[in-house]
Amino acid sequence: MVIDVRIRWNSIILMLERAIRKKSALKKFCQKHPKFVALYPTTSEWKQIEYVIKILHPFYIYTKLLSSTRGLTIH
Repeated sequence: MVIDVRIRWNSIILMLERAIRKKSALKKFCQKHPKFVALYPTTSEWKQIEYVIKILHPFYIYTKLLSSTRGLTIH
C-alpha cells in the first residue's frame, strides 16, 4: 500500500488509486484475517473513494506538470 504523507497531499490520491487497484486482494486479506474485516470499506465508502479520486485527479495532474524537474517551470 502507498501510505499517506502529510507533507505531500498528492500521496492521498496515489494511496486511494492503489486501494482501488488492490480491492480484490484487500478483500481476500480481510477474509483470511477476520480481525481486519471491520476495516474493509463498505460499498458506499468505495463509491466515496472513487468520487474523491475524480475530484483530486486534475489537481494531481497540474501539480505534476508544475513540479517538473526538466525544462521550465512556473517559478
